[in-house]
Amino acid sequence: MKKSKEPGTPPAGPAPKRRRIALPRTRRRRAAAAAGGLLVFLLILLACATLGDPLSRAYSRYHAVDWANETWPGHDFRVTDVQFEPFWCYYVTVQASDSIDTHFTLTVAAGIVRRTDYALAVANLQNTKQRFFDSLHSDVQNALTAAGYAPVGGSDFSVTVGDPNLAMDHTLTLDMPYDKGDIPPRTSLWVNGWSDAPDAEQGKAILREVYRIITEAGIDIDEYAVTIYDASYAGRYGASPDADNRDDTYESGWVTGSELAG
Repeated sequence: MKKSKEPGTPPAGPAPKRRRIALPRTRRRRAAAAAGGLLVFLLILLACATLGDPLSRAYSRYHAVDWANETWPGHDFRVTDVQFEPFWCYYVTVQASDSIDTHFTLTVAAGIVRRTDYALAVANLQNTKQRFFDSLHSDVQNALTAAGYAPVGGSDFSVTVGDPNLAMDHTLTLDMPYDKGDIPPRTSLWVNGWSDAPDAEQGKAILREVYRIITEAGIDIDEYAVTIYDASYAGRYGASPDADNRDDTYESGWVTGSELAG
């Protein structure tokens, strides 16, 4: 005789499995996650574009050297300097291993060589001219310092090599050795300073003394000039209302070494 089930008694057999209802990721959550990832990517990209990154910098160096060696073979170029500009623009300076004056800058933008200053710096001998200028300026500075010479207050000087009106000086050649006693281009030395009473006699005395010092130092200077400003308006460069008044300024004009020697 079957026993009747009492009310509320669970059915015999294994209990049914309960389904876990997963909360579906909504479109809004997916969109927010995608937007967040995109924002992070854009921020990284912006940082690389404005600050530079090691990968693009390394590639620009490699590409600049490779491009220079292919364009001007036989020089074995090496990188001496890299400057960065926002949005993956690099200015890569290269130096030839066999030529002191063969150095120039390549503009590498987005991994492509856009331009170089080879024509001006190397072909037009600007590097050679600059090397001669730096050497001559140093030699003159050393000569005047060794002589303890400061002719007037605030004395200063400048030198030129070659004709400043010519883009290229044909008396120079690439890698020409510098010899202070025999400088092929025209050279000049301009001395200036302040005096309480600038006049022609003072100017001539300065030129003769400077010429003596330079000649004894064995430096090849073709032309000399001196300008003496009146110390009573020492604000000529901005501090005095009559700074442009040159009535009391002495200017010798250019005088050749042979004239001073005589």
